[in-house]
Amino acid sequence: MDAFQIEVGGQPDALRRLALFYREGEGRSLLEALPAVGRTQLFTGMGASYHAAWIASYHAQALNLRASA
Repeated sequence: MDAFQIEVGGQPDALRRLALFYREGEGRSLLEALPAVGRTQLFTGMGASYHAAWIASYHAQALNLRASA
């Protein structure tokens, strides 16, 4: 495998670790500290990453947070 394939193959595990980080401990505290009123959270990305940012903004909006991508 080349470096690109190794990186792409590792992405599912990286996303799982990211989700776990924000589910508990320090990550959860950081997430809960986001202002719910008065500020818009901006998610950015290009290509497929933009679609991930768009989904993140959609979920944030479902939690009554102001967000856009």
